[in-house]
Amino acid sequence: MALDNEKLTERPALTNSQDTDIIHVVRGNFSYQKEAQNFNAGSISSLNDVGDVSVAGTPDDYYLKWNGSQWVAQPILLEDLLDVVIDENTIADGQVIAYDSTNEIWQNIDIPTGATELNDLTDVNATSPQNGNILRYDSTTAKWVSNSLEISEIDDVVIDGNTLADGQVLVYDSTEEEWVNGEAGVTVGGADTQVQYNDNGSLGAGAFFTTDKSSKIEVTNEIGILGDGATKQGILKLYCENGNAHYVGIKGPNHLGGNTYELQLPNALPNVSNQILESNENGELSWINTPSAGVDEFIDLTDTPATYTCQSGKNVKVDYSLNPQQLIFTPDYMDFACSDETSDLATGRVFTMICNRVYPYVSAVEFSVTSAPTGANLEFDVELNGTSIYQTTPSIDAGEKLTATASTQQVITGLNVSYAIGDELRVIITQVGSTNAGAGLKATMVYNDRICV
Repeated sequence: MALDNEKLTERPALTNSQDTDIIHVVRGNFSYQKEAQNFNAGSISSLNDVGDVSVAGTPDDYYLKWNGSQWVAQPILLEDLLDVVIDENTIADGQVIAYDSTNEIWQNIDIPTGATELNDLTDVNATSPQNGNILRYDSTTAKWVSNSLEISEIDDVVIDGNTLADGQVLVYDSTEEEWVNGEAGVTVGGADTQVQYNDNGSLGAGAFFTTDKSSKIEVTNEIGILGDGATKQGILKLYCENGNAHYVGIKGPNHLGGNTYELQLPNALPNVSNQILESNENGELSWINTPSAGVDEFIDLTDTPATYTCQSGKNVKVDYSLNPQQLIFTPDYMDFACSDETSDLATGRVFTMICNRVYPYVSAVEFSVTSAPTGANLEFDVELNGTSIYQTTPSIDAGEKLTATASTQQVITGLNVSYAIGDELRVIITQVGSTNAGAGLKATMVYNDRICV
């Protein structure tokens, strides 16, 4: 149906970036106007050209996030995930992201004080872990659990449960480049290191040996080598070289001895050649001097080795009193009379001698009388150039005739003294018997009494 007085006015044709108005006038003086939408000129070539998108300088892996007025390119953050709640008011160092099954979200939490951290993670079950435990994944419970590490779980260790027996050990097989449990009656190993077993699974003779000169076996504190429990003792055998059967062995004592003891080796090498080992009461070994090779004993004092600086033409003897391995000279003696045979002895100087030869290493001047003193001891002193040679002077006890039988024996200062040509030797009587003085005094000088070394 047509409208009365209808009139349509149209504006000129549209161009880019221009507005268009359609005005419709109707009877009754009522009119309306509708503006067309605004379109930018040209085509859209990138997201930057869309009015409500800002992606300037976007790096790789960014995504668009609505900020309330436009889409903005941003990196993906943990808190942007729908089921992760990061509470920035409580976040602190040491927190972890843990799953909350009640609210079905991941959230930041503090690990409880004193708790094992892994126990607080929902996929870890580390209850009562022991020292040396590791975490291993349990596919049944879908959790990591704490357990001990078994040797068979190591990649290069092969444990054959079908042949595993008592007494076996892990041995490296250089051919297969793995550790295996040794089987009874076989040799396991490559060309360098080998271990042998007896048929009963025990280690065989020569159980550990190597052809690699740089190899060695180290054991802390001690090695026990057992005998067979009946007739044989344990023995440590040191072979000369690989492939040869002869050896030097150290064998334990037999059971009948019933003793347990240890020998302790010396701390250092011998000081000189031809020394031998000697043990003390504690089993400690030490080096001592011994004759040169080929001399085992001295027969009639004639085979004294040339390495000893013994005096030419003199005999030597073994000093059994101090050291069984020590040689000493058989000493020389010089006898002289210090009085006549019948006159009573008196205190004072009774004998003086000027030495016309050397008397080396004088160890004693012994005295005797033909008539014994009574009532008191007979006592002496011997001076060399006016000075006594004694630390303890000699004496003859009352009723005795020899200094050798005196209750107190003489001691020369320094154990010995040497007289040179021209030295003055004086024998002095310092005390005589109180009832009978004694008579017929004679002296014997002992010299050349020294060690033959």
